[in-house]
Amino acid sequence: MKFLEYGVALLMNLCLRTNGRKKCVEIAEQVITVLSSLLIHPNHETRPYVNSSLYSILTLQSVRDKALQLVSNSFKLCIDFMYMFS
Repeated sequence: MKFLEYGVALLMNLCLRTNGRKKCVEIAEQVITVLSSLLIHPNHETRPYVNSSLYSILTLQSVRDKALQLVSNSFKLCIDFMYMFS
């Protein structure tokens, strides 16, 4: 699992740099999706890196807006799914 930790640490280092954050704006949906998945990953050693990455990229308004949009869409899908089986 060290490879996962190294990869997430590398992503964090990229997110901490100005140019890295700018690049994250271009691929915000993918970055948010990957980091969200890593938050619930059983390897707890990656969490500090994931949290730092999210903290850094969510300082950008466009990334925050995309994250809110993704959460909203996920919530709507859950509600639709619940109504399908009720």
